[in-house]
Amino acid sequence: MRVRTRLCDFLRVYVVSPDACAAVAALLVTALLLPAQVKIGFSAAVFSASLSAFAILFAVFFAALATIASAGDDEFTKFLDLSGHLADILSAFKVALCALFLSLVYALIMFTMVELLASSGVTTISKWWVTAFSPLASYSLFASYLASRDTIEHARLRAAYLRIPPENRADYLRSVRDGHKGLPG
Repeated sequence: MRVRTRLCDFLRVYVVSPDACAAVAALLVTALLLPAQVKIGFSAAVFSASLSAFAILFAVFFAALATIASAGDDEFTKFLDLSGHLADILSAFKVALCALFLSLVYALIMFTMVELLASSGVTTISKWWVTAFSPLASYSLFASYLASRDTIEHARLRAAYLRIPPENRADYLRSVRDGHKGLPG
């Protein structure tokens, strides 16, 4: 039963998730709608815009991760860990950060390649270079959005935790450890 639960959780989080569905949708749309050969100017524009957007998003996202990692006291971190929220938040950030990094690297490599090809007189490239990028870019954007939602949840949980009187927090942590999963109010 435990293996089945883990498999179902894995499928729900990584296969049937909104970010994975967006990636598959982007792959299908670009594979079906782009012509077999894509103009080099269009490809350069796609990779240039993506490079700029992902560079900014990566930097902001990394700063948000650093803020979450450094915010909070030991008691709140212990609460998040006991309730399972800490692992969820860190996992979401890890996956999104990895996807953003890969998108950034792919866009950088492809932009460089497309510019080199354009300078040597090539006018089109295969649609599969753009098509291969579309699910990665879509996944990165949706994973970033979902991780940002987790950040908002972190802030909500922290505010709720801080509403607990300091003298009652130790008792509350014991109740979480004993199976109570939420915060009052």
